[in-house]
Amino acid sequence: FLKCAFILLMVVFHLTYVSAVFPYAKQVTYTFHMPGFLIISGYLMNVHKEAGAFFRMIWWLLVPYLVMESGYIVMASLLPINEHIDNLTPGVFAERLFVRPLGPYWYLQAMILCGTVYYTAVRMTGGHFMIRLLLCVGACRILSLTGALSFPCAMYFFAGAAMRMLSLGVKEVFRPMWLSAVLFLLLMVDGANLDKACLGGVLIVYFVMSAGMWVYGLLP
Repeated sequence: FLKCAFILLMVVFHLTYVSAVFPYAKQVTYTFHMPGFLIISGYLMNVHKEAGAFFRMIWWLLVPYLVMESGYIVMASLLPINEHIDNLTPGVFAERLFVRPLGPYWYLQAMILCGTVYYTAVRMTGGHFMIRLLLCVGACRILSLTGALSFPCAMYFFAGAAMRMLSLGVKEVFRPMWLSAVLFLLLMVDGANLDKACLGGVLIVYFVMSAGMWVYGLLP
């Protein structure tokens, strides 16, 4: 249910007309929809597969990413879009493809990097939760310094992974409460909170997911 809501919001606010007419609503939505999706993705990532099965799954993310991102980069050099590339060289192409992707496909790159880090940490540390988590955070911090990964986005992914490692259910963490909807509305009116990397942004993500679970409980 939450993934469906976040996907629909992602599609709606990637439409130029909608984002131009409702810029504040776009800013609010961008504060929580991808962080929420990353939490769910980290929670659902299965790192207990055999290496062959796991990296086959990574391959099924990598191929579409390479194909679609390559097409996006080429078209960005030809079309007058916001992310237009004036001079597309092999170096610029490689940087955009492997380090700083354009457009919406950064999410696949983040999944590939975070998933690989997560799988490697699990294999290296056995059942030691804190050591495993510290390795994941450290590796993601290093990757963020290269520009290949957003550190706040990686932390949302590993928040979901930590829930799974601790065997916590989604409703245990994001308790269904109508009050969460009210708190979300109070937070969203202050533009300073509309940043997923600040405390206000983290609280918005939490309250949206909690309110979403409450709404889900009301549906037939």
